[in-house]
Amino acid sequence: MKDIALFQALHQKMGWQTQRQSVLAQNIANADTPGYVPRDMKPLDFKALLATTGSGLPLGQGIGHVTLKATHPGHYGAAGASAVKAKNQKNVYEAAPSGNAVILEEQLIKANQLAADHRLMTNLYQKNVNLLRTAVRGSGQ
Repeated sequence: MKDIALFQALHQKMGWQTQRQSVLAQNIANADTPGYVPRDMKPLDFKALLATTGSGLPLGQGIGHVTLKATHPGHYGAAGASAVKAKNQKNVYEAAPSGNAVILEEQLIKANQLAADHRLMTNLYQKNVNLLRTAVRGSGQ
């Protein structure tokens, strides 16, 4: 299954979601830290990820590999860890007198949406695994 582009794309999207959850958790944990500015991840374009393989060719016109991003610096080595970085949030709508710009409600909404997106990716992954199992076994078994 590791050679199927859809599964590679799902794996990359879920890895990105894991990293974003960590960033959002750090924002929430630093809600009382003076001068802390919330961070967020650059959005991952899942449609573009599905539309091309790692070689840049449209799916079906070549077999390539989707480049995977490390979800933790220790997972794939130091080279893969620098591929995705969290950046300070550009639009800060309010800040406490201490300079802290974390809005807990905003962070919780983002975390909730991220959890829903992760459930969607997990369900999509499971349904495609079941589809492959049905194809391999046949419908009569």
